[in-house]
Amino acid sequence: MLIIQYRAQDILLSQLSEGSIGLNFVLKENFPTNSPSKHPSKPLFIIQVGFLLIKKLELHMEGANEVADFAKRLDIQFKKIKQVSLDSSGGMDDFFINIPEGEYERLSFGIQLADHEDMPSICLSGTFIDPSDNLVPFSFCAQNIFPRFDMEANLKGQDPFSSNSPINPTIVFEINAAKWFETLTVDDFMLAKRDEQGITISPSSNESMYWKIVESIVFGEEISVEIR
Repeated sequence: MLIIQYRAQDILLSQLSEGSIGLNFVLKENFPTNSPSKHPSKPLFIIQVGFLLIKKLELHMEGANEVADFAKRLDIQFKKIKQVSLDSSGGMDDFFINIPEGEYERLSFGIQLADHEDMPSICLSGTFIDPSDNLVPFSFCAQNIFPRFDMEANLKGQDPFSSNSPINPTIVFEINAAKWFETLTVDDFMLAKRDEQGITISPSSNESMYWKIVESIVFGEEISVEIR
């Protein structure tokens, strides 16, 4: 039996079976280490928080237990879009999935984000550090861009993890969102339209910046998978 439990921190851990794994989505930290003098055209910025809206999770697993070798595929199509908050702390798991007890050698994942025109797929907020060391907040929200992320945690050649251990593993999806902004320049930020919130990047505001970022998201996933 395969069960997914969203926001499992709201459920007593004792209610989870021992055959479970956690899924945790976090932002990769990107505190600037370079300086404008070394890279005058590259902007300095920090992405601090954000969220994803997920409509579907796909899981493919291979392993073995006392009964048999097994390969299973699970498609989870949410009836209601799930919002997953992103930060760099990696706190509580965003999802728990009950899986068969056994020794796992391969896990692969597919994540489909929301594609509704009236809600975003991805939102991120951060701070741009201009050449005069002024801090300028910025935000980016993309919608209706149909991104899909495919990732694999290949455990062959490593010690397989067991799903029935007292402390089950968490699959951490580390999202390097700063990579999505690498095609932007200092001039993009300095010449961007601003409002009382800072720089808003959306389909209707700073469109050139918006489409540069969207292209990076669609063609470069920038997500790594780690088991902890």
